[in-house]
Parts: sequence; C-alpha cells; structure tokens
Amino acid sequence: MNILVVDDIKQHREMLAEPFRANHVVRCMADLEEVEQALQDWWPDVALVDAMFPKKKYGQPVFAFESFLELLEDRLHAGLEMPQVILVSGQNETAKRFEDVRQWLTFGRVADVIPKSTADVGVDFFRAVVRLRVESLLERQRWRGVEKSAQSDAEWFSRLGIITNSPKMLKLKTDLIAAARSPYCVLLSGSTGCGKELFAKAIHHLAKPGKKFKPLNCSAIPAELFETEIFGVQRIGKDHQVYTEKTGLFEAAGDGTVFLDDIQTLRSEHQPKLLRVVQERGFLKVGATDETPFVGKLVAATNKDLFEEVGKGSFREDLYYRISVFKIQIPDLADRLEDIPILAEHFLSEFVRDRAARYLRCPDIHLHPKSKSLLMSASWDGNVRELKGVIEKTAEYALLECKESESSVVISPELLVKHNPLLQSLAPQISTEDRLLATSDIGVQQWSELDETNAPEIAKTVVKLLSDTGKAEFEKMRMALRPRARGAGDDAPGRDSQDPSAIHCLKALLYLLLRTDNRVNLQDLRLVLGLKWTQAKKVMNVLAALEPSTPRYDAFVTLPLQGGRKEAQIVREMMRPKDLLELS
Repeated sequence: MNILVVDDIKQHREMLAEPFRANHVVRCMADLEEVEQALQDWWPDVALVDAMFPKKKYGQPVFAFESFLELLEDRLHAGLEMPQVILVSGQNETAKRFEDVRQWLTFGRVADVIPKSTADVGVDFFRAVVRLRVESLLERQRWRGVEKSAQSDAEWFSRLGIITNSPKMLKLKTDLIAAARSPYCVLLSGSTGCGKELFAKAIHHLAKPGKKFKPLNCSAIPAELFETEIFGVQRIGKDHQVYTEKTGLFEAAGDGTVFLDDIQTLRSEHQPKLLRVVQERGFLKVGATDETPFVGKLVAATNKDLFEEVGKGSFREDLYYRISVFKIQIPDLADRLEDIPILAEHFLSEFVRDRAARYLRCPDIHLHPKSKSLLMSASWDGNVRELKGVIEKTAEYALLECKESESSVVISPELLVKHNPLLQSLAPQISTEDRLLATSDIGVQQWSELDETNAPEIAKTVVKLLSDTGKAEFEKMRMALRPRARGAGDDAPGRDSQDPSAIHCLKALLYLLLRTDNRVNLQDLRLVLGLKWTQAKKVMNVLAALEPSTPRYDAFVTLPLQGGRKEAQIVREMMRPKDLLELS
C-alpha cells in the first residue's frame, strides 16, 4: 500500500513514516508543491497530513490543509480512489477551524483526526496510535476490494467466510450489503447451527472492517451480572477521580460490532436497558451518572420467531421493531442440498490444513461420490454445525484406517454409516438414488434425465472442471463428435452413424470429472448413465482418443492394456488444479 506523509518538519515526518516503512511504500513531502509533483505518477492509499505546512508563496506556515484536499480531488480520475486522509493536528489553528474539520469528517473528505499532543505521552505511544488508525483504514480498503473483485456471488460469499452455491443463499447478498451500509440494527433469524454468527461476521467485515467484533450469547449471562458484563462498572476513587473498574461489552467494542446471539433469551427486566442503547445510542455504566455513547453497529440473532415471542408477551414489541430494521432469514441446510457436498469438502480441507499446521501427518481426504449422495439424503436438524461434526469425526476414523504410505484417502459411504448412526437408515438409498448431479451447476436431479437439450449446460460445466489444455482438446473432441454433413466423404470432420452420440460422451466426461476418485468403469456408465454395453465401450474409446476422428485430440482417459478395459482413469493434465477447483 502507498502511504503519503506531509509535514514541514523533518522530525515529524520521520515520526509519522517510521511505523510503515517495513511493509508499505512511504513517501514524505514537505509542502504542497512536492505533493503536486509526486501525484503526477504516484497515488497514495492513505495520507497523513499536517494541518500547518508551508507553501512557497507564503512567508510562513499556514493552514493550507483544505488546499491539499482540493489538490487530491483535482487529480482524481477514473480508476483511482480518493485516499483515506488523516489530519495530524498540532496547532491552535485547527481548533479555530473546528466547524470545517467537523464537516470534512461528516462528509468523508477526512477519515480521522490525530492530535500531535498524543506524542506528549511518548513517541512510541504516538507511533502505535498512528499505526493502528492507518492499518484500520487499510483493512477497510481491502474489504472493499473483496466486494469489487469477486468474479461471482459464490466467490463473494466465500471471501466473507460463507461457503455456498445455493440460489437461496446467494440472493441474500443484496440484503447483507444494505444491512452493512446502514447504521440501523440487523436481526438474523435461522435454526440452530445454520451459520448466524458467520453472517454477523460478514456484516461486520463489510460495515466495520478492521474494527473489533464482540460476540455474546444472551443466555450465558447470569441475571445479576447482566449490567456489569454489558455496560461495565465505573467507580470514584479516594482522589475523587472517575475510573473504569470493569469495561463492558459495548465499550470494549468501540466503533466496531456487537453481536448478541439468542436475543430471545434476554430477560424482561434487561430489555428496556438494551432498548435505550438502541434508541439513544448510549448506555449508563453501573455506578455512573453520565451516559457513554455507543457508536458501533448492533447485530442480533435468534432461532425463534421473535414476532411470535412478542405475541406471547415474552419480548418487548418496541425492542423487536428497533432491532429488526433489517431482518435476514438464513435458510436451513435441508433447504439448500446443493451446498452439502461443497461444505463437506471444505470441512475436509480445513481438517487437513489444521493437522498440517500442527505438524501432524495427514493425506488428502475426499468424499466418494456416493458418500455425497448419502449426506444429501440426511435431514440435518443441526444444520451446518452438525454436518461439520460428522465430517470431522469421520475424517479422524478414516486416518486411523488408512496406511502410512497412502497420500490420498477417500471416505466411503460404508465408513460414514459405520461411525454415524443418524445416517444408517439412509444407507439403502445410496444405490437407488444418485444425487451426484446436484454437485454441478445443472438443474437436473437424475442422469437419465439428461438429453441433447442439456448439452450446452453440460459442456459449460465440463469446461469449468478442465485445465487450459483440457479445454482446447475438449473443443477438438466436440468438433469430432458433430454429425458429418450429408454427402460428405469419410475424411470430412464429424462422426458417422456408428459412433456414440455427443451427449453420451458429454455425460460420461462430466460424470468422470465429478467423481472424487476420478475413475469410472463400464458398469458405472451402464447403470448410472443408462448406456448399452456397446455404447459404453464406444464412449470409453472416444474419451481415450482411440476412435478415428478428424480433427485429432488428446486422450481424456487412460485405459488398461488391451483386454482389460473395465476401468478408466482421468488424465490429470486435463483437470484444473485442486486450488482452482475450490474457488469454482
């Protein structure tokens, strides 16, 4: 990141610049002329600017800070963002221009004001304050970059820590952005384990990046300690000085985010106190006579119908309407089955990374396609939290049963059923219901339903799963599988009536790419895709580039030696790298 320091005193420039030299590009200027020249080929992300600095036509330092802001705005053009400007004040002239400074802060022309008198406590303390303020602003910029650079809604959610590909979840993006940008309260509703805290953190990162996130479960606070924990305690010492004996949650959050989970458990005598915080944006510490302002964001969550609780008389109606200005309902896992496979694989990746971070042996662990089908058949009353527990437990058992020399482990449906009683009743559905298609972007549940009308969707999904080399060869294969023009000779591009249809090859290639073990046999093609024996063998030969065709293309699969073509394996060079697949 680029940081600009403007001050007419060299000692002050060094004091402001020193905390950032190791990790950022820092340029120091003494006057507006130097700044104007530098901005011709360089642009800062953050500017630390003295209120008083010389301009050559003046005989002495003057309050030229507004001229600096105008210079930035004149130089601003498409492709650039206005830098985050911090006014570093050390003169009485700033106090005289208080109304101007207040307006600059209000309208965002200035991000913060730091008095140079902070250095009276100590230079190291001053540097620490400046570093924290600047890093906070840079963190905000990074999160704004997340929102702008994401290539898809799924990637946008992923960067906020929410793994999903479900339309029901993706459509909540607009609600999250609106809730984050608004100063009003947000109420998250959803069943236990559906990810309410993840959504609260997402709102926090969008609204208050770099600030503190303070979560609290309302049911965990003893009634007699509520005010102490939430608001804090203030005492008057023997010297008649007021001091804080205990810092409460709202004060600790500062201008960050307070997240109150299970808010429906809040006692009736405590609800008016929270209502005052929401209405007046302030709170009274225990033992205090003056209110402390609350400038942060409040997010609440409940697993009950809070409006129904209002009807029962257990929750205040006025508080309900205050905290539910933005109300976001998070769907249950059972209502977004397409998320189960990608969540399960994500939890396995986290499991492997966690063991690696602790220097423990751990091969790559993945789910067998039939294991994904089994997981998608469960009801998941405990939502994502329950799924994560099942995956982590099964992964531990999988490690116990694998050999030391194995570099990859596949979790079979038998292993899932063996260690998770809740899945035992679903085991018979594995062989009768194939839900592997739900892991793709195609809106069809059964392989037998795929036909020529789905060819564009299948091809699009296949391309996503292929490397650049694979994409080029895939196009050649599709060209070779097109019907030959009527009356054309045998040397003309395309297939004749004896070759398998293009849709069979597309379905087989998609099925092969979606399988965790990247293997397929003739029996799979016959049972899952509904092909005849001769069709399945033809498809195998096409994917192995053994059928005569023009133009030629490289093999997508390798087959065993002649006479043993029972199983094929995908050619690894044709697949996208694993790290890219996780972002798809």
